[in-house]
Amino acid sequence: METPKKTYSKQGGRPKVSIGRIRKYVVSTRLSPERKLRFSALCREAGQPPAEVLRQLIDRGTVRARITRE
Repeated sequence: METPKKTYSKQGGRPKVSIGRIRKYVVSTRLSPERKLRFSALCREAGQPPAEVLRQLIDRGTVRARITRE
């Protein structure tokens, strides 16, 4: 007597990420000890990992332009 084969559908698991939300670029930087401490404190206060803090700073932060000689 043979047991009938079960057909499994592809279900469960993590859904596929859309193309616009894929994170495929890596940016690295060097910080002085003082800036590293400030950045670590900022991450601790926010309760978020460093990568997420940087993303929020890029999205919502402001950057002042350098003063030129003109």
